[in-house]
Amino acid sequence: MRVTAAAILCIAFASCYSERKAKLALGKAVTTFPQVGQEYCAITYPPKVGTVRRDTITSRDTFYTEGTTFYDTLYSHDTVRIYKTVQLPGIRTVERITIHDTIEIENTAALELARGDSRRAITLLESKTKEYDKWRRIALIRFWIIIGLSAVLGGGVVWAVKK
Repeated sequence: MRVTAAAILCIAFASCYSERKAKLALGKAVTTFPQVGQEYCAITYPPKVGTVRRDTITSRDTFYTEGTTFYDTLYSHDTVRIYKTVQLPGIRTVERITIHDTIEIENTAALELARGDSRRAITLLESKTKEYDKWRRIALIRFWIIIGLSAVLGGGVVWAVKK
């Protein structure tokens, strides 16, 4: 009888699957076969492309130029061509447009972990709020009991003094 009871207790305690046992088993599996953990994480928590922002920056520069002369010499086999370019004085405006795209990739595994933490925090907050409300009600009841007993005691003292 004792052996049977001991065997049942051993089986009952050995069959508990705690978070620590799960982490240990997962650690062994990922150490032995890393692709299993990678595939599981990739399937369960795929990265998502979040927001795409496009910033366009336009800059204009204005140059005041003096009159200059440029000479450009081109050699083509046996022919030499010299081009003379005269730039008149004036204003030259250069416009540059820069486009910058920002793509944010969300780590859904971290996001899901944060959601789980927030769920646990909300559950804890709800239980603490219920406990607070319970003790608030008990304190209110005790307050009115003290007020009632004080009134009875005060009435008894007044009755004893008048008598």
